[in-house]
Amino acid sequence: MGNFSLSADVHQMLKNKSCHNKSWSIKLDYHFGGFAKVSPVLLDFIGNFEQRHSIKLEPIYTGKMLYGIYALIKQGFFKPGQKIIAVHTGGLQGNRGFSALK
Repeated sequence: MGNFSLSADVHQMLKNKSCHNKSWSIKLDYHFGGFAKVSPVLLDFIGNFEQRHSIKLEPIYTGKMLYGIYALIKQGFFKPGQKIIAVHTGGLQGNRGFSALK
């Protein structure tokens, strides 16, 4: 799956806003096949996350984002003690369409 110039687009937007900080990156490895695509691995992660943290996720955006963050943590991508901020954007109404998959 290509990045559809996403990195270049974000870079241009930041440049136009006088944000010259280059300490950002876009990770494209956690799409699970694309929009609205899921896998048993993702659904298991979401179920375990919800059970462990009492925070509901949906598999389109926040489930994939948090799966990716946890995978990057396991890979040592982040420095020890580094703070990570993840924004849960909602979208839980989308879970109704996935109820048959759970």
